[in-house]
Amino acid sequence: MNGRKELIISAKVAVSITNFRIHLFFLIKSMVVWLVYKIIVFRLRGFFICLNPCLPTGRLNGLL
Repeated sequence: MNGRKELIISAKVAVSITNFRIHLFFLIKSMVVWLVYKIIVFRLRGFFICLNPCLPTGRLNGLL
């Protein structure tokens, strides 16, 4: 009886560790996706600022 109880407890611990790992994986994945999205948006915004001759910060402003 005692061995079976320990087995059930260890199984519950294993399941909780697995659930924690899955949640951690999805948390890290969502953070990476968010960071990549922010970097892409920041780069694109900088790119469009460079191309826009109307803005004083545009690098093509001196060429036009």
